[in-house]
Amino acid sequence: MKIDHQLFRIGIPVIDNQHEAYLNLLDDLFAVGRDEIINRSKIEEALKKAFVYAMEHFDSEEMLMESIKYPALDVHRRKHNEFREGVERLTIEGKFLGATAFLQEVNRWMLQWVQDQIQTHDRALAEYMRKHPTHS
Repeated sequence: MKIDHQLFRIGIPVIDNQHEAYLNLLDDLFAVGRDEIINRSKIEEALKKAFVYAMEHFDSEEMLMESIKYPALDVHRRKHNEFREGVERLTIEGKFLGATAFLQEVNRWMLQWVQDQIQTHDRALAEYMRKHPTHS
């Protein structure tokens, strides 16, 4: 599976560039499934890289939202916290799954989360920034 990165562009260059880097990490995570033998340590390494980058992106995005006094900052921040909690849950629950099942669950959850986050919450932020250019 390879993600169509164009579907995740929201029209804010700094955020689009960060999303591009994050989606590349997800592509790397999905690529683990193409190996003949699914290696749990490769899954965990790819998941950790995606998680660390997501934390950097969230910090950057939240600073941007604070600087423009984005009215939905608290809701957006809660979604970021849901991601943190979700990755923690996946990591714990994954210990009880075989490597293939763990990878499938990680991929399913990560793709669903990023689709909802970018298509709904980040697009709302972009729309706000377009409507309030003096704040951005």
